[in-house]
Amino acid sequence: MTKKFDITGRHTVQTAKVTSDIDQDMEHFIAGAESLTTMTVQTPERIKRALKRLALDRDTTIKNLLIEILEAYLTDIKTNKL
Repeated sequence: MTKKFDITGRHTVQTAKVTSDIDQDMEHFIAGAESLTTMTVQTPERIKRALKRLALDRDTTIKNLLIEILEAYLTDIKTNKL
């Protein structure tokens, strides 16, 4: 039987990319970028069409429009409860 692989005592050197990752994360933090998550939501067709029309009118995407609408709504609720 022949060996399919050979295990040696050799260690490979890996360059540390930690500093570049930290720098990149820091740039996102400084820029105010927030991590995103994915949500799947079922909506009626009429709402989908209305969102598409509004997004086209504002020259934005449905995703950005929904984020804007939800942020405004949540801010309004928070300020009205106080």
